Amino acid sequence: MNSISYESEMNRSHGSYHIIKTDNPELKPWPSHIRVQFSLDIWSIFIILLSLFLFINRKHIPGIWHLRLLNGFRYTLKVSRPPVEPSTEHIFQPIVTESSAPLLEIDFNLHKTNSSYFADLDVSRTHLVCTLFAKGIEKMRGGTGAYTGANVPALGLALGAVSCNFRKEILPHQEYEVWSKILSWDNKWVYIVTHFVKKDKEMDRSSSLRSPSEKQDFATATSETAESADRIFATALSRCVWKMGRKTVAPDDMFRAAGLLPAADDEAADKEMLQLIEDTRQKGLRRANGLVHENQKALEAEFCSYNGKILDFHEDGTGMVGVLNTLLQLAHLRARMFQRLMKA
Repeated sequence: MNSISYESEMNRSHGSYHIIKTDNPELKPWPSHIRVQFSLDIWSIFIILLSLFLFINRKHIPGIWHLRLLNGFRYTLKVSRPPVEPSTEHIFQPIVTESSAPLLEIDFNLHKTNSSYFADLDVSRTHLVCTLFAKGIEKMRGGTGAYTGANVPALGLALGAVSCNFRKEILPHQEYEVWSKILSWDNKWVYIVTHFVKKDKEMDRSSSLRSPSEKQDFATATSETAESADRIFATALSRCVWKMGRKTVAPDDMFRAAGLLPAADDEAADKEMLQLIEDTRQKGLRRANGLVHENQKALEAEFCSYNGKILDFHEDGTGMVGVLNTLLQLAHLRARMFQRLMKA
């Protein structure tokens, strides 16, 4: 009876290979000894695949979100600021960042999961305020370094509320742009509107802070077209407040510190421009009405005033008990499906 035997050997100079011996005469076309050299073992393949997976999903590697924010913080440094200093005409202009939807952001419906939009919002807002208010942040903090020695409380922009309306889905690995701009402000809050839009390579990419041109009227800059509206995936509204330690910094003070608004007693200020800014601010404030603090307090009352029974109490699935129950339930479902297939 013919037999085939396999032997494995290791050659230090040539790596790993196999010797195949056979007594079967029907296999004469093959040499009696076949050496197959393997340049990659299973661990090398695993490391390469893991590295590729992490690279594709690098947005979700632990610590990357913080690095993305630091990338926005650097625009407060003088060496990273654009050549043109932000001024009154730049208040309502958007900052644009680019991103894409990796596999780890895809939900059961095979598009970007709703929760992942808010991480992109954090990054986009950071780029906006660190670019637009860089001069004001430096003045309020007493410098741009991590430690300024000015002996003043920490300055930051705190998020008070955020909402997001989803219009179209973002598909796996689809590239998109995030546009954020100042919508309005009141005595305490700054309202920032953000649009997630389809990337358009043919769109004008000229920057007013890097290639200065003629001043653009606010009404012309904000005119809406059906074509631009069709590019929108989602629209978000954020309500933020400037804080220095526990003290609230009025938005007007930050705008003036950043050189975006003239001093209140500046007689040389362009009255027509200031009136246009005020009209735009009031218009934006009406649109931000849904996140006005008084309306949010009314929603909080829905919880505070409820004293009845709850519907039920569930684990969210991340605890040990929740994970085990989920796996056991899935195993039970698969067993039942297998039994049905066997009966059929």
